[in-house]
Amino acid sequence: MSRLLIADCAATMGEATRAMTASTGRSGWLRLVESSHPMRPGVEKLKVAIEGASALFVAFNERCRTPVADPACSVMFFADEQCTRMVARRQGPPHAFRPFLAPVNTLYAVVRGPDAATAASSTDSRERYGLRCTVRGLRGVSWSAEPDIRREPSLEWACWLLTYLVREALPEATLRAGALHTGDMLGAMVRFLRTPDAPFKPAVLALVSSVLACPQYFSASDAPDLTAFASIGRSALALLSSAAGAAERLFPPIQLQHALEMAASAHAARAVFATPLFCPVDVSSSAAGAGAAGGVWNPLSDPSTWSPPLAAGKDLASPDVASLPELEALALARELFKPLASAARCAASSPRLGRIPDPWMARAVAEAEGGEPSAVSAARLAAAHRSSAEWTRAMDEELIAWLSGAARAAEKSVPALDAKALTLTARDKSSFPALAFEDDASVRRRFALLRLANALLARCLRLVDATGALGPASMGALLRGAAHLVFAHTKEKVVNAAVKATKRSGTFGSALLLDHDEATAALAAGRCRPETSRCLFVQVYEHLSRHPASDLRGDLDGSECLFRVAFKGQEGIDAGGLFRGTLTDMCEDLFPPPGREAGVDLFVRTPSCAADPAAEPEFAPNPARTNEAASALFRFVGVMMGVSLRFRFCMPFELAPVVWRLVAGDTVGMEDLAGADGAVVALLRSVEDWMPPAGRDASRGAGDGAAGGGGVSGAEAAEAVAALLLDGAVLGDDEALDAALAGLPADDAAFVTRFGGLRFVDSLPGGDGAPLVQGGERRLVLPASRAAFVTLVVQARLRRWAPPPA
Repeated sequence: MSRLLIADCAATMGEATRAMTASTGRSGWLRLVESSHPMRPGVEKLKVAIEGASALFVAFNERCRTPVADPACSVMFFADEQCTRMVARRQGPPHAFRPFLAPVNTLYAVVRGPDAATAASSTDSRERYGLRCTVRGLRGVSWSAEPDIRREPSLEWACWLLTYLVREALPEATLRAGALHTGDMLGAMVRFLRTPDAPFKPAVLALVSSVLACPQYFSASDAPDLTAFASIGRSALALLSSAAGAAERLFPPIQLQHALEMAASAHAARAVFATPLFCPVDVSSSAAGAGAAGGVWNPLSDPSTWSPPLAAGKDLASPDVASLPELEALALARELFKPLASAARCAASSPRLGRIPDPWMARAVAEAEGGEPSAVSAARLAAAHRSSAEWTRAMDEELIAWLSGAARAAEKSVPALDAKALTLTARDKSSFPALAFEDDASVRRRFALLRLANALLARCLRLVDATGALGPASMGALLRGAAHLVFAHTKEKVVNAAVKATKRSGTFGSALLLDHDEATAALAAGRCRPETSRCLFVQVYEHLSRHPASDLRGDLDGSECLFRVAFKGQEGIDAGGLFRGTLTDMCEDLFPPPGREAGVDLFVRTPSCAADPAAEPEFAPNPARTNEAASALFRFVGVMMGVSLRFRFCMPFELAPVVWRLVAGDTVGMEDLAGADGAVVALLRSVEDWMPPAGRDASRGAGDGAAGGGGVSGAEAAEAVAALLLDGAVLGDDEALDAALAGLPADDAAFVTRFGGLRFVDSLPGGDGAPLVQGGERRLVLPASRAAFVTLVVQARLRRWAPPPA
């Protein structure tokens, strides 16, 4: 089955890319569609049809927009002339006009303009530009009905299948070399990426990067042609260097970052093809029983364990990081972070995925022990690899904490510490138990290695898409897995560069007149909703929202104030005290100390914090505040976070760690929720850990064909129990419910009784009672389905605190 899937994936990808490339070159299959400019009052209807196409790809001009102040203005696309089957809707500023793919060959566009009064009052016609787009007819893109499967290939299907195979089968699992990694498939994807105005490019680009991340899976007789990637890298760097402003050069568009990382992947793969592809020695793990020279295995049957031979002599030379071209630094950084990130995900006894590149390991040994990298012997290098493979995430986290303390004591940055002088004292080992059994040589090598990794990262960080959208083997994903290894100094350099690149000249220049009495009266009256609050945070928002956020990126004045503050009915000149006092009051409006109500209830204490008054204050977004007024204030909280970071005001935003991780886009789970809602997580764990009485098998569910009294099946009994619970019946106090419960298998009945009749709704403490799945209120949680229930509850609780999509 797996071989058939792989063969089908390769064939479909090749056919689909050829069909796509051919259709983009057809005469008459590219049309320009546009409305009146500026938009006229009323409704304008447009039609585009491309005979023979199976799909239409719509890309918008950068000037497209509708008035933001008029939510009725929009551009809608329909698949039928009666305008009942909407395909897409676009409105607002230019960035909201994202391209889309429609699986039809005819589209009807409806451009709804402003009313006459709004059009007459508008002074800027660019705000009412309207629609201008290109519509390209395509074949081989997607299937809209089952008969399409026989007529043409589907690039969408090929992308999905290849993504599944690459992300699920590599690099942990065994895959035959040349099964999925072929020069023809890679060439087909590169040709597709070079096709203008084609859809699915982000998905294909991510696939190319993922395939190149594991070059050992290419057959030795079918090495891919990587020459095209060099020109792609040069073109992307040229675009980056030609960016207009410093901010654009520091924060490249995500598409440019993806192109650069793909080129870096090819650069790293080219280096692999220059070495022997198969070698019988692997020193990446001491867990496999490797001796001084490493373990032996058959790489032809398992390329996932491939590792090049140990380098020696001049091959151990590593480049000067400071003078490395950024693209080369990105390629080298990714190869170094791959084993570091995989080790962070593994237990101490697990084999590592790959090993630290020999030149960097030799350089770490030399920096820690003295001498030149080229003089590091094979025995010392192999020993260093084995030692590195035994480092766990807990050890690294304690090492970083210890190094930070040593740097503070020496009044240096962490990278400035002398590796050869580092020594763990007995007191250090008692404070950092994970390091207690490590000798100084191992600690010094690890620090030297992490310092090299951070130096490489700092050289290329602006080229990295930190979201990890390119897949688990991308540099962004690797960084997320190894974020604990990134020094604060490395991050500060990026922040400082960003502050400098986005700085504007001059001071803010405006004074804010605030009303303390109004804020106090609103607080006393309990007016804390975003629509009614008059606290100082809301008053400052009302003043500053009239200015673009960029106005807050200037200089502080002579009194170290970003803006001056005055209060109604109070005399005096702000010499800095009123400004800083206002910042403190604004934070207390959001995160009130014990005994004080919030000035505006955008945030609430986490359940764990609310249950323990002595606990450190931790807040999470109030899930009840979702309207436009609340959204505007939440955005202003982000503005003030930026102000605090830019000017080092150290404003206390007392958010729970899980909220910070959600804001950063990190992957979160039950362990993160436990810190904020310990009671619910404890209950969920008791559901997970429940064991049937007398050691019966808890996996036996109601679908086993068991029948209760009267011949009722277990499934029917479960439905009856759920229906009665929905109607308000209580276990142990309702004869009909007890009778239905008796129809369940014994283990299921014991589970339902133990947890009070859980259904697939968020009914645990603090829940909103909403169904976790469609029809969840009528679905009983049984031992066989409890794992799904736990996962859904965790996702629902975390989703309440997650920021809305941009």
